[in-house]
Amino acid sequence: MRARLNPTENRDKLYSAIANIIDFKTNIVDFSSDEFLAFTSEDVNSLKPLFEKLREQKILEAARSLLLNVKTPQMLMFHVNRQAAYVNRIHLCAEERESPLGPITIVVHSKNIEKFIDWLTPPTFKGRPINLDKEQLSLEDL
Repeated sequence: MRARLNPTENRDKLYSAIANIIDFKTNIVDFSSDEFLAFTSEDVNSLKPLFEKLREQKILEAARSLLLNVKTPQMLMFHVNRQAAYVNRIHLCAEERESPLGPITIVVHSKNIEKFIDWLTPPTFKGRPINLDKEQLSLEDL
């Protein structure tokens, strides 16, 4: 995950926006600099806050559609509006320019991107996730 730190921006506010998307209690490595906040993790559970917010906001279908359109066989890159994230909301962006201050970019590498997408944004029926057993995902699955 990475986000450009704009010169006029408060570093703590951007950090707070990112903390609303990822769980820093998991094994996360910080690669931040003066220009970027950047974090990496090999633990899929670091994305649990994003996982939960997509369900709370009832936007699984829209999120799934976007993710399926931007995936490659072993990588998924998507953007989250940083202003929405700061107020604890999720707004996925198809393009970076959809976030006026620049997005929070999430990049996922996996040998099975579709399984990751099924975990994060499962297919739904009448707005409810199908195959709830897939909500448990381990690193071995990816």
